[in-house]
Amino acid sequence: MRGDVGTVAIRQLTIAEYNNTVHDLLGTALHPADTFQTSEADGFDTIASAGVINSRKVSDYFDAATSLAEDVFASDSLRGRIVTCQPATPSDTACAESIIKAFGLRAFRRPLDTAETSEFVSQYQKALAHTADHAQAIKQVVRIMLVGPRFLYRIELDPDPSSMNVHALTGYEMASRLSYTIWSSMPDDQLLFAAGTNELLTPQGLQAQVDRLLADPRSSALVDNFAGQWLGMRRLKDHVVDTTVYPIWTDALKSSMQQEMGRYFDEFLHGTSTYDQFLTADFNFVDANLAPVYGVPAPAGQGMTKIENTTDHRVGFLGLSGLLTFTSRPERSAPSIRGQLVLDALRCIKLELPPNFTPPPLADPMPGQTVRQQVEAHGSMPACAPCHTLLDPVGLSLEHFDGIGRYRETYSGGLPIDTTGVFPGGKPFDGLAGLAVTIASDPSFVSCAAQKLFAFGIGRSIEGSDPSAPYLTQIVDGWRANGLTLRNLLKQLAVNDTFRFRRGHP
Repeated sequence: MRGDVGTVAIRQLTIAEYNNTVHDLLGTALHPADTFQTSEADGFDTIASAGVINSRKVSDYFDAATSLAEDVFASDSLRGRIVTCQPATPSDTACAESIIKAFGLRAFRRPLDTAETSEFVSQYQKALAHTADHAQAIKQVVRIMLVGPRFLYRIELDPDPSSMNVHALTGYEMASRLSYTIWSSMPDDQLLFAAGTNELLTPQGLQAQVDRLLADPRSSALVDNFAGQWLGMRRLKDHVVDTTVYPIWTDALKSSMQQEMGRYFDEFLHGTSTYDQFLTADFNFVDANLAPVYGVPAPAGQGMTKIENTTDHRVGFLGLSGLLTFTSRPERSAPSIRGQLVLDALRCIKLELPPNFTPPPLADPMPGQTVRQQVEAHGSMPACAPCHTLLDPVGLSLEHFDGIGRYRETYSGGLPIDTTGVFPGGKPFDGLAGLAVTIASDPSFVSCAAQKLFAFGIGRSIEGSDPSAPYLTQIVDGWRANGLTLRNLLKQLAVNDTFRFRRGHP
């Protein structure tokens, strides 16, 4: 007997999902969602409650649909992908109906029902009466579909929305869950075909599709969108560095740091490296921009080169200069910010400020005062101590790295750097290497990653006494048993009942 698999509200396409979907659906190079409003919940914009809808968003959707339709129908090749036949007579609607069914299947990620088909054929006839042009009438139907909730939202239906009875998702609903988890985009024709043949209702069929989707270049969306939000990598894009303090900082260096973080994560996503090595693997990706930061010779040729350097005090994901940069202030390293990122992303320890609480600013350092002394004085304030007791020891362990991730033995002026600390739970450690081993050896490190993927892929969080919590344990146990690659984590999520079933919400 199944337990409570939970439910998910309808989910609005995120900015990345919208742009990717219109590209795959229409072939357009436009990115109209770049200006859309966005928000997130529990760290992800894919959480159902993160969707934003207001008058501005509605206007944005209509403007986007118009610009997309104009762009596609101005191109012979793109228009030809949709307008695949011509009516035999002015009153013939068979051609229009076949176009509408084919386009609707892809736009709504499922076949149109009879009422929907009739609705859009009627819209076609109205537009044809006005324009007397078959292609222009189809263009109007496309525009209408693109502003409809069945395109803009990922909708899964319950036979009885008020019932707690568990039921299986349809093959088409499964196709969307898979494609939007791995590609951040719509199902392709092969996935839609598999949905129609019920292949996606079996664990074997699901695991085979995970492998196929990961083999496609579109799976890079997991780096950009899942890892980008889970591990904070998106934050580097908007991070500001004070070039009077760090004169080597350039946009090119920022771009190289972003590329390296993506390449590092991709080694674990598409390669054979296992997640238990994520914090301790001793390799980097370096180009001419990053070489001075890492203190190594610039590699020959263009692009990034994978290097191993066991003498540079730098290991794993936490040693990447990009991460160390976006968790810093513009002019200095920031232990509290680094500590918060580590605890939230890697241990799922979320620290939230009390309502209406504004933390006091960090005081300017006194002459001869180290960063540790400065933050410890700040964290000793009664209002600040509960969080900083957890954050600061973790963040201070990374103080050998400055605000753009360069290694340093001492602070400017020769002040000593103390990187010793005690992890939540009482385990002592020293420096980046000690922190990495301490976190990686804790069972919650693996379970936290599974929890993050669950939230991103299913669109809701499991926290505290959630009745679906045993299913998260199932995912983690299956992941450990089959090998800790991220590929196997995706497979364990896909075959889990929480991914394949749902219930109503009384």
